[in-house]
Amino acid sequence: MMRGKLKCGLVLAIVTASAALPLSVQQCVHVKLREKDEALRWVAGQVEQSATENKRLSNSVAQANAQSLTDDQLLELLKLRSEVSRLRAQAASIQTLREENQRLQAQSASPQPPHAPMPEAEQDDQLALETVQAMNNIVAALLAALQKFAGDHNGQRPRSFSELRKYFPTSEGRRMPGLYTFEFIRDEGPQPGDVLILREAGVRRRPDETSSRVYAFSDGRVVEQTLNEDDFDAWEKQHLVSSPANH
Repeated sequence: MMRGKLKCGLVLAIVTASAALPLSVQQCVHVKLREKDEALRWVAGQVEQSATENKRLSNSVAQANAQSLTDDQLLELLKLRSEVSRLRAQAASIQTLREENQRLQAQSASPQPPHAPMPEAEQDDQLALETVQAMNNIVAALLAALQKFAGDHNGQRPRSFSELRKYFPTSEGRRMPGLYTFEFIRDEGPQPGDVLILREAGVRRRPDETSSRVYAFSDGRVVEQTLNEDDFDAWEKQHLVSSPANH
């Protein structure tokens, strides 16, 4: 009962924190856009300064008598005129980027419509799907984890599910989801002949006042069982060593 309340409290804390996230993201985006606009202003100034200087040099050369220019001077004149054209095009492109940046700044500063919270029933359904999927992944890797544990402990079985956590595969250094969500049915771990082996550590209260819990059988079957909260112990005892085919 206490574990279920703690888990619900954790979910509520995560939901509350996620509600404040969009505002933090908007503020971060606004700062980045402002920094980008300042950088574009500086680049535009440098381009404009270079274009002005090149234009002055080009005009000075053009004022000279074209008949008296050497081949090298004519070539330099053409280069200067080409550079002026390139810098003007670059300045126009930067101006376009600045305008787009300013538009994005204004958009990020405007208040965003609040997202409608997901109905409680949908939240519960989503959590149930994620829990069942996590249990399926755990069950698929359970046998290999048990074998690795036995190899490190002279053939002994784990006394609790927590002892197995480091024997499950990881992905990019991250542990599998569910390793802190599930536990063995028996405190001492599965015993020969057990059919029901794993369960969700706590029960989840549903909007209709019933409670749910995800279970795994030794044949790999995963189910979400919905009962009154006081009925789970009796259900587990009934299915612990029974054949799943009879239920």
